[in-house]
Order: sequence, then structure tokens, then C-alpha cells
Amino acid sequence: MIFAQPVRQSALDPRTKLAMTVAVLIGSLGASTWPGMLVTLGAVLTWSAAARVPRQNLVRGLRAVRILFVFTLLFHALLGTGEPWFAWGPIAVTRSGVLKGIWMSMRLALMVLAATVLTSTSSPLQLTQGLDAALAPLQRFGVPTREFTMIVGISLRFLPVLADEAKRIQEAQMLRGVAHGSRSVAARIRSLVPVLVPLLGGALRRAEELGEAMAARAYGPGSARTYLHPLHFTYVDAAVTIGSLAAGIAVAVWL
Repeated sequence: MIFAQPVRQSALDPRTKLAMTVAVLIGSLGASTWPGMLVTLGAVLTWSAAARVPRQNLVRGLRAVRILFVFTLLFHALLGTGEPWFAWGPIAVTRSGVLKGIWMSMRLALMVLAATVLTSTSSPLQLTQGLDAALAPLQRFGVPTREFTMIVGISLRFLPVLADEAKRIQEAQMLRGVAHGSRSVAARIRSLVPVLVPLLGGALRRAEELGEAMAARAYGPGSARTYLHPLHFTYVDAAVTIGSLAAGIAVAVWL
């Protein structure tokens, strides 16, 4: 997710964009044919083009999970059933496993692209406000939606802060002679320990300071919250929401 990048504001309500993301998830997880997957991909790219999301953001979002793509492909290729495509000693790669790995990687890529477009067009505060408004009806059944959205909002707020702090810790350690640029996987894993320890300490310190600040402002569970800029769900938002969800369900059912 590209929370650390400048957000290109969109005219749509955050709830509409959340619904569009859910529609992409439904289409990508429910599609059982390649035409259904391609239709979902076309919908994501159309949304990205309409929102004028920079192509670099999409590439950066996919690049962030490239290791997960490789792991998914190898996992299915090596553990697939059927006649081996080729074998090298005890390691056998099946054709059905490779196709399954590509299919699952495609699903993952669609979900990552949808999340990237969502976070590239909405700030963490907008997403929290939209999620709070979308889940508000559940309060009638005793579900603590405000506390949940508050936790989500705080988490989204601190993601870029923790990323910047991790970068500063790495730079400070490199000045002290700690190598972080080694290509060895084992060396990279070992080099993460000196970064995670101070990063965890800083996160705990920030959490304590945030708790004290909230207590000083008399914040309590169930407190009514107001927003500086109220949301406005227009007829365009309603049409886009209904159309997106209907399209996602149609892809999942018929394609």
C-alpha cells in the first residue's frame, strides 16, 4: 500500500472506493476462468486510469510482494498433482501445478492492484472515515465499530512513520559499519534483528505517548466522533457502488 506517497484525491466517496475494492476481491476470488480474471483485471486498470493513478504506484505495489509471487508459484509447482513436467532428482514440477501457481499469483496481483489504487486515491483519514460510516449500522447490534475503525486508522497512520523510522535506523547502522546491502538471504535475515529491536522499542514508546495523549483528552470507548469534513454519498456514488458490486458478483457466478 502506498500510504507514504502523495495521495491523488478522487471525487468518489471513500465508501464507494471501498465497495469497488470489495467488488474486485469478489471477482478475483470467485472467477473460475481466464476470461473472468481478465475482465477483473480490465476493471482494475480502468479504475486506475480514471483515477489517474501513476503507473509507478502500481509497479511499486506489485514489486513489494514479488517474493510472495515467487513463493506462491514455487509452492504450487512443486506440490502439484499429476504427471511431472520435468524432474530433477527428488524435485518434480508438474504442469498442472505451474498453471495453478500462475492462477493464484494472478489472483494475488489483482488484490494488490486494487489495494494500491485504493490507497493511492484516499488518505488514511478518508479510509477510516469511510469504514466508520460503512460499519455504522452494525452499532445497533452492539458491535463496537468505532473502536475497530479507530484501531485501523491508528495503524494506517503509523505505517509510513514506522517505515521512515526503519529507514533511519538502517542508515544510522550503516554509518556505524553494519552491512545491509548483502545479497545473501541469510545475511539479510540476520541484519533485520538489529533493526527490529529498536523499531519495536520506538513503536512501544509511540503507543504509550498516544495512550497518554488520548487519556488527557478524555477519550473513552463509545465516545461519539465528529469529522471536520463530513462525507456526502451522492447518486453517482450509489450508482458506482451498485454497479461495481453487481459486476463483481456476476464475474464470480458466471465467469
